[in-house]
Parts: sequence; structure tokens; C-alpha cells
Amino acid sequence: MAMGRVSPDPRPTRFRKPFDGLSTVASGIGRPLYPDAITKACTRLDFARVCVMLDYHSTLPKHVIVMSPREDGLETPCRVDVEYEWIPSKCTQCCSLGHSTSTCPANRKPTKPLVTVYVPKPVVNPPMRKEVNNVSKEPEVVSPTTSKGKAIVPHKGSSMIPLACWNVRGLNRRDHQLAVSDLVDEFHLKLVGLLETRVAPSNVTYVQSCILHGWNWFVDPGGPGNRIWITWDNSEVNVDILATHDQFIHCRVHLLRSRTCSLVTFAYGVNDVYPRQLLWTHLVDLLDGVGDEPWIVLGDFNTVLDTREICGGTNTSHTAIDDFAEFIMNSGLVTLPSRGAIFTWHNCSDGPRSLWKKLDRMLVNDSWLQQWPNTACFNATPRTSDHSPIVLHSAVTHKDGRCFLYDNHLAKALGFIELVRSVWDHQIVGTPMYSITRKLKALKPLFRAKRKEKGDLTANVAQAKGFLDIIQQLMENDHSNDLLINLERMARLVLLRATRLEQSMLQQRAKIQWLKGGDQCSKIFFRKIAGRRAAQKIFQITDVQGVRISDEQGVAGEFIRFYTSLLGGQRRQNHINVSFLRSWARYVITTEDGQNMTRPVLREEVKEVFFLYCRGQGTGAGWVLGRVL
Repeated sequence: MAMGRVSPDPRPTRFRKPFDGLSTVASGIGRPLYPDAITKACTRLDFARVCVMLDYHSTLPKHVIVMSPREDGLETPCRVDVEYEWIPSKCTQCCSLGHSTSTCPANRKPTKPLVTVYVPKPVVNPPMRKEVNNVSKEPEVVSPTTSKGKAIVPHKGSSMIPLACWNVRGLNRRDHQLAVSDLVDEFHLKLVGLLETRVAPSNVTYVQSCILHGWNWFVDPGGPGNRIWITWDNSEVNVDILATHDQFIHCRVHLLRSRTCSLVTFAYGVNDVYPRQLLWTHLVDLLDGVGDEPWIVLGDFNTVLDTREICGGTNTSHTAIDDFAEFIMNSGLVTLPSRGAIFTWHNCSDGPRSLWKKLDRMLVNDSWLQQWPNTACFNATPRTSDHSPIVLHSAVTHKDGRCFLYDNHLAKALGFIELVRSVWDHQIVGTPMYSITRKLKALKPLFRAKRKEKGDLTANVAQAKGFLDIIQQLMENDHSNDLLINLERMARLVLLRATRLEQSMLQQRAKIQWLKGGDQCSKIFFRKIAGRRAAQKIFQITDVQGVRISDEQGVAGEFIRFYTSLLGGQRRQNHINVSFLRSWARYVITTEDGQNMTRPVLREEVKEVFFLYCRGQGTGAGWVLGRVL
């Protein structure tokens, strides 16, 4: 059984009442059982929802043709679209439900029982040792070899959301609809943003059912002309719409398999420069809700970021370029590197009127690059549109293999100089640099063999410690045994040498050059940090009465009491005694002079001083002030 949505558009005259012809329409699909509660209550007029029992071997039609009578007695065919909410997977091989043909148990090959076989570990001699010992003193001519290339392995990170965005320039034509379906199948997309669909509101459901059957759709109801559509495969991803605007749709996408979450914004900027500034403003406002989540903004921004992204034409709006660059700087987003076509839009003209631009791109934040550092934007071919679809592409990493690491402790091994001399004394015809590289390459397998002979240096230290402990325990019962004393002395030397080798290895791995000796590299940093923390922590304190306080709560309480009494307690005084400042003052005025400086100035005094100044008896403003005082 399956719940189906029967969407007549327009509804025939014969079936205006819900139950007159609803069962007749549903019988064209299967056996109708009952409608849902909303359909039965006649509160939803967009479509009717009916539970239908289907035959396993029957095909599932996408629409049903119903003959509707007219007033003149003739009949007119009417198309009724059908949408299935859930269809169980079926297998064509075993004719059962619940699994597909590819996962059918009948296709599984019988597994052979596991047999445990002991395989001895082969002893492989160093490949270059035999060549070195058997090489004569005659000059050797070595032909240069060609590299076999590098292995290409995919990036082993968390799963990335397979998504794309495309300005389709209309979805009413069948070839445009098939192009979208082919794009999804080619790149295995799970989330797609379609721009400039140009579909009438009354024809939205039909067009969506013709493109991707069973996918979820979201169309911004406030957008003029259905500018932005979002569709996703609900079996792979879950989409939560967070914000909508005429020029963008902001959502949170959950990838169900890997349980990763990221923010995705599909943008479609308008053609005018100044209305497009609202897009930049609203996208910057979204930063408050992004936080540390990975965020990608993709779509058709209808502007370029640099004049080099334009080929042809003469009119270039520098205002639009500056606004776009300022938005990228304020938002902290970066442009993903693109692959494929250089330009993503063409005006489909030839000759001098031909114009190419890069209008479509992907912008990501730092969190996105940290989680998926090898992602790129792939510009596919335009197909049926004048815009190229942009697909989120996971770049491959080139694995060069494990690089050779020379261990410094090998220089302290016995026979190291003789080993190097046995290779370095051979003559190789060629340039000096070529001769050196060939000799170094011949030394690599010999050094690897020496490293293998040393084994695990950390395990060697543990083994030497255990051997020393056993000998010292035996010496406790027999103090006069000279053999145990000599063994104990040798065990100390072995432990000392093993410790130095391990320390040399750790220093080289940690790239520490300043360490001469002492503790191991792995403990230096942590001990230094622990020492700083211990120096900054107060374990005990003595109060004003001389009582020593050592518990943590008591120390904190004493600090609070001390500074409370110091800053706001009884020690605060309103009257300040300045007698102790007299010894530091250069000039001390009398009480009478202080009163004269603070008394108001009389009118007659000002007049007298002014007249004296006008007669030329004054020398400046300082004289006037002193005369008044």
C-alpha cells in the first residue's frame, strides 16, 4: 500500500465533490482504500491524499487521464498528476519487497570457510648489499631512469555534501528538464540549487515531478518569478531552511550517512548594482549565526571580482566590482579554486558583441577549509543554458609515498663509516650532482636495514630496564657474587646507551636543537608548563593577625576580606592630612595669600590693572594676574 497525492489541475467539473469521482481517479492507480483526514474534511483544495493498494507487478503511472464531460455532451481528456510519498524497494530477481536487485541475497556468492595457515616470515636481505660487495672497481655507466608517476588517492576526510548550483534560464522546456536530471546523475548530486526557473506558480508541481521524482523541493514563496529553487534527496540529506530572501536562501544541511552538518547559501544577485547591495548586507548579517560551522555561499552573483574575469565588451561597472570585493573582505569568505571552464557565462553572440564573464562561483569560510581542505569548484559545460553549472568537487591528493628519514643515531653505530665508504668509493659516470644523487639513493636501503636491526628504540629501553631490575633483585640475595656485579655494570651501560639512542630519535622527531641532555623531549614541554602553573598558584597565606591559612577556600576568603577592608572598609578617610607634603613643596604660601587667591576679584581692581597696562607699565598677562592678586 502507498499513500498517493492526486493533484488535478484543473479539477474536472465531474469531480468537484470530493467523493464523487475521487475513487474513480484512484482506481486508475490501484485499489483505493480510504482518504486521509484532511481530504475527507475537504479543508485542502490543492490535492487529494488517498491510500491505495498497488499490485506488485503493475507499473506506477505518474499521471492518470480522466475524461471530463462538457456542456455540449462531448468529453475532454483531463490530466491528473500522481505523486507517491513512499514506495518500497523491490527486487526483480526474487520477486520480493524490502531490498533491491543489487543487494539481493540470491546474488551473494558462497563464502569459503577460513583456514588458518602458518606462513613463516621471509628473511629478505638488503637489496643493495649484494651489489655493493660484488661491484668491481671499473667505472660504472648508469642510464637515467624515468619516474613512474605518483599514486592518486582520494582525500580521506569527513564526507562532503555533493551539491551544485545552476542558472538554468528556464525549466519549462523538456530539454532543460532532462539536462538537470543528467547533471544529477553524472555527478551523483544530493543537493541542487536551480536559479531563474521561469516557471509559473500553477505549473510548479508538474515541472518538479518531471525533473527529479521523489526528491524534496523548496521554493521561496516571496521570491518574484520563482528565482531560486532548492531540491534534495531526503534519503541522503536533511535540509532545514533558516532564512529566505529575494536574492538568497540560507539553510543548514545534514548529511545522514556521515552525520556531518554545514551551512549552505544559494545566492542569485539581481542585475542592478544598487539593489544587489542588499544581498551583500544580508549575507554579512548571517555571520552572527554561523559561528564555527562550515559555510559555503554559491550561485550566480551577476558580477565579477576582477576585470580579468571578463573577456570582450567595453562597459565594466567598477562600482559592482568594488562592492563585491568589499563584501568578501567584510565576511571573511574566500573563493574556492575553480576547475573546468574559465568563464561561466556567455551572451551567445559572435563577433565584436561576444562577451564572456565569470559570474558563478563558490565562497567558503575558514571552518569549511579546515574540514574539507581539498575542495574545489568545478565549472561544467553550459549544456542547455548560457550559464555553466558549478559543482562542488573534491580534489585528489598526490601521495608520494613515505619519504626517507635519516636517523642521526645511525652515525654512532659500529661500522657506519665503513658502510658509507663502501658505497662512496664507487665511480659513477655523469655530472657530479648526478653521481651524488645515485650514491645517496644506494645508501637508502642500507640505512633502512640498519634501522631495522636497531628495532623499536622505546621497546629496547623498556627491555633494558627490565633486565637491570632482574639483576638487581638477584643481587639482593647474593651480594658477593662477582658475576652478578659485572652483569649489573653491563646492564647499566646497555640502559644508558639505549636511553641515549631513544633521546636522539625523539629530539630529531620533535625537531628540538637546543636540548643537550636530560629528560625526554615528550616531557619537557609539559614539565615547563606545570612549573609555571605551580609558581602562579598560592597554596597558603598569613593574615594580619599572623595566622597561617593553607586551605583553598580560606586563602580566597582572606584575599576578599583584605581588599574589602583596604578599599572600602574602616581605613577609608575623608580628611587628608597634607602636612607630610610640606617637605616636598618648593614654594609654600601663607594662609593670607591662599585666601587672596580664592576671593572674588573686585571691579575697581580690574579697572586699575587695565589702566596701568594701557599706560605701558605692564609687561604681559602674567603681570596683570599678579597685580590683581
